[in-house]
Amino acid sequence: MALQADEGPEYEEHVFFVPQKALLVVKMKLKNDEEVSDELLQAFSYPGHLEDNEMLVPIDCAILDEHFPSEVSSIDEDGQLNVDHLIQKLGHKETGQLLVQAQQAFLANPHGIDPALRATPMTVSQWRSEGFYIEGMEEEMAEYDEEVNLEEANPEADNAPDQQPDGADESEEPSSKKARTA
Repeated sequence: MALQADEGPEYEEHVFFVPQKALLVVKMKLKNDEEVSDELLQAFSYPGHLEDNEMLVPIDCAILDEHFPSEVSSIDEDGQLNVDHLIQKLGHKETGQLLVQAQQAFLANPHGIDPALRATPMTVSQWRSEGFYIEGMEEEMAEYDEEVNLEEANPEADNAPDQQPDGADESEEPSSKKARTA
């Protein structure tokens, strides 16, 4: 069956790329009836932190979406797989099984998409160049975590008025907000 123009975007919403090595380790652990660790499952949340030469494989997130309430998506607004929700709802072993099923569902091609139009395995470098990578995600997350940690350490800081140190030029932006050059 050929892919119709209006089917593409709907189908693409269900594809997510995961580290091939982590998926293979999960398969081995499940086969050997071993524990699937939280650390291993967290590797599935976002491939942007991996080395450029690591291989990624597509999975069908429609399988994952069945385990999320309608107000929660398997992929959050930052493009990360909501692994914590799956672990909380299903447990470690079942989350690992679900990720394997998601790959199997993708390989089975239940949507009947033309193979020439389907997502294919790729390196992290290729994934970034294809536009799946949300540039600056790691920096934004680190800045957010730092802000949250500062707020938790000093809850009164939110109530203090913004003050510039003596002699500071209020029109100048902090260096962290200046445009970056390549």
